[in-house]
Amino acid sequence: MIHKIKALYDEGNGLKIRAIARQLGLSRNTVRKYLRMDEAAIEVRQSHRERRKQLDAYERFLECIHKKERRAHRAAGVEGKQRIETGDLS
Repeated sequence: MIHKIKALYDEGNGLKIRAIARQLGLSRNTVRKYLRMDEAAIEVRQSHRERRKQLDAYERFLECIHKKERRAHRAAGVEGKQRIETGDLS
């Protein structure tokens, strides 16, 4: 994305910051920030792509809950089919 912004700007000879922001769906401040970055900063930023997310600490818990919900949903589906087959729709 950073290189795309720099290519579109082309040292001031290309698109204006506002046009780049509109085209890429970014804020003008973000475009400005990336244009001010030198190549070394860009390399550092791109080499540290792996970021932790806030929910990473709860990943196992959420997976467990998800499995339980899937099982309950499946059981309810089987029960519903049996009720339809027997004609017990109350």
